[in-house]
Amino acid sequence: MSAPLRTPAGNPLDPATIDDTDFIANVLAGRYFDVAMAERVKENGLAAKNLLAARKEAGDVVDLEVAQAVLFEQARAFRDAWQNWPNRVAPLIAAKLGMAVEPVLEALNEHVHQQLSDLGEPDADFEDADEG
Repeated sequence: MSAPLRTPAGNPLDPATIDDTDFIANVLAGRYFDVAMAERVKENGLAAKNLLAARKEAGDVVDLEVAQAVLFEQARAFRDAWQNWPNRVAPLIAAKLGMAVEPVLEALNEHVHQQLSDLGEPDADFEDADEG
């Protein structure tokens, strides 16, 4: 006969304190929650799943892959805009300073490319994002 999940002190284990991997390992080892606790875990899991689906349908939650794709595209658009900026403003700056366009364009391109290089690739880390 299998034993219910218990803490080292012998008290019944609270399902909120056990992670998924430990839970599966315990079940495979023949340790389980009693029926009432298992039913509570099941109902709470279904409630959480339904709440998440409702929040997703309402637009409050998005898939991580979608968010990463949107941020990637936005970062690419920003990069492209910055790379095109020297070509737009170099003639204006050169005219204002009474200089040839080429040296101004070259200087602007150098600094813009260095800034983009310093910024590096976008890295959206959603793991540490606060809820709310």
